[in-house]
Amino acid sequence: MSAEARLANTSITQLDPSLTKDVLYNRLVEILNKSQIDEIGVLPFLPEPEHCQGKGEDYVQYPFVVQEQRTKLGIPIFCWVPILDAAYGVFKDAVKSSCSSSSSSQVAGGESVEWWQDPVRCKSVVESSACLMIFCPDSFMAANARKRLVQEGYQSAAEEIRFLDTILTFPRNCKSSGAWYHRKWLICFMHKDHRKVPLDPLTVEGQLKICQAAADRYPKCYYAWTLRHWLVEQLGVYWWKASLADYEASNSSQDQQERNGDYYFMPLEREFERMKSHMQRNVSDHSGQQHLQQCMVQLSGQWIVQRKIQDSITDSEVVLQWTREELSSRRQRRMTTDTRLRWRKRRMQREVSQEEKKDTEKDMVQNKKAQQKEMREDQPRSYRSAIRSQVQDPSTLMVVPFFDQERALSLALARASFPWVVQLWFSELERTRYMVRAYPGHESLWYHLRFVYYGVCWLDSESELLFGLDGDSKEQAKEWEQGDGADDEEDGGAEGDEWFVSLASEKAFVKDLLAGIGLEVVQRSLAEKYLAWVERLDIGHQEEMEKEDDENQ
Repeated sequence: MSAEARLANTSITQLDPSLTKDVLYNRLVEILNKSQIDEIGVLPFLPEPEHCQGKGEDYVQYPFVVQEQRTKLGIPIFCWVPILDAAYGVFKDAVKSSCSSSSSSQVAGGESVEWWQDPVRCKSVVESSACLMIFCPDSFMAANARKRLVQEGYQSAAEEIRFLDTILTFPRNCKSSGAWYHRKWLICFMHKDHRKVPLDPLTVEGQLKICQAAADRYPKCYYAWTLRHWLVEQLGVYWWKASLADYEASNSSQDQQERNGDYYFMPLEREFERMKSHMQRNVSDHSGQQHLQQCMVQLSGQWIVQRKIQDSITDSEVVLQWTREELSSRRQRRMTTDTRLRWRKRRMQREVSQEEKKDTEKDMVQNKKAQQKEMREDQPRSYRSAIRSQVQDPSTLMVVPFFDQERALSLALARASFPWVVQLWFSELERTRYMVRAYPGHESLWYHLRFVYYGVCWLDSESELLFGLDGDSKEQAKEWEQGDGADDEEDGGAEGDEWFVSLASEKAFVKDLLAGIGLEVVQRSLAEKYLAWVERLDIGHQEEMEKEDDENQ
């Protein structure tokens, strides 16, 4: 048994016989009713009576300590058990369905009313459930009673959320599932249409800060991280809409776009930056890494997230189609598109050649210049890698250092566009590699590196950007399918034939890493496992493509 548990189970009557459970309960209730408490702490001792009484107070506070203008409350650890016992007794008596004939809860005809309709019993439930929630937030009995008070209008949902904020200042309460479930229920109650309209970004950001404070007090707070994921999904709806092709057209005013950007988009960016800072301080926090990944997914919009829309955008199933089979299929489609584009480029070159023979020398020069200009404007360069096709000079990708907040926020200039998302993932890839070097032996960093590598591979195989062919596409595609593009398909000298990240790039990274770690056994083992994972992923792609080729033949 821990020292805290032994102290909590010590009978306070052994220390002061006058402090019975009913006395403690009544004094705590009076403090909660007459003070604006916003923080609760544990006292591992029983204070002296003269240290407990505040100036000008007309009620007895001993053994509790109230400081800083009645906003901070200290509760001796010896009081927990007797107060819980007394609060449970009061709560149980107040919520009884039947009542005595002398009770004020009876109405004409002898019929009893519900406890929340009786002022006396309702007040008892409010006070006793507050004590139960402070010392035992997992009491679903108390939480459900307070939900009933909110539903019937006897308690404000906003005030209840502020009460939960106070409860969470008690560090041991941060890991309570009941408190976090109750918080989510209250948020949904306040925003009943959250399935059709996402939560207001400022509301979400305020709740995210509460979650961050809880994570700082108690890092392994899984229920808080679960709520935090849900809040980020609410913000992700705005980014998903922004990534759609017709989003800019729907916002005609540039001023409106700027206002929308600051209001709707910045909260998720700030959460992403907070998480990077959090992971800098807690490199082994797997829960934090997973939330950082959730932020990246939501920031990526439609380029990563697939939404199966039901009645509305928020009432939809968010799907990450990350399967290896789907990734292999995307790569195959990407290579097919790449080959078709090279064929179209050569076809246009042949047409230019034929025109040169027919025209006079003067006309030939003019036509050649015009058609070359058309080719430059209309035809993208042939790249197997989607990232290289969008960013023709990869060195122009801005790698944002994790400590440079201002430059990180400047990424918002072209939110949710494909180049912006590529830049986001590339910067995170470089940051994670730096963290792996700076903090050797942390498994969470290597697993995060796998996630980022896989995400870059997914973006690198994006083919929808180049699948759209212009007006002559049907005829040209038919010619290509009939075999006119076969020579190009076998041509191995295409520009940009390599993927942006590959087995070769990771081998080079791991080789360089292993060369400088000396006898660090754990780091070497994790690096070898990572490289083996990348190799299996690459082999899996090759096998899937070979299987698809066999089926086509």
